[in-house]
Amino acid sequence: MGKPVNKDVFRKLERVLYDYPLLAQRLAVLEQYLIARCNISEGYITLGSHGIGSSIEERVILAKEKDKEYQALLLKIEAVRKACEMLPDDLKRLVEIYYFKKKSRFAVMEELAISERSFYRLRERALEYCAHVIGERALNAIA
Repeated sequence: MGKPVNKDVFRKLERVLYDYPLLAQRLAVLEQYLIARCNISEGYITLGSHGIGSSIEERVILAKEKDKEYQALLLKIEAVRKACEMLPDDLKRLVEIYYFKKKSRFAVMEELAISERSFYRLRERALEYCAHVIGERALNAIA
């Protein structure tokens, strides 16, 4: 798979994986805020697409492109999503259960019917795989 991943990269990746559900929730809330803000024109809520020379959809797209927090969240979420999509099924299930659903390692071991030793091996393989897919430079940028 390439060179081994150092512990610092593992920690950063784990933090991003643990935070993923909150990041996705924050992105959804921010998107709703941007949409609501684009629906308001001069203090009045507009009904329809008439407005300041562009449709609401165009204003929303522009607002998303300009919003630094939205773009940073989107970058993190897309990086994690891409990495997780490429994981083998057993590793993908472990990541979903342990990091995204925030279940304990014992619950993961029970659900996947694996030993504690296997849990740690699979977790390490999943982190290594994700780190290589995301890349160390990109991980430093999103962590």
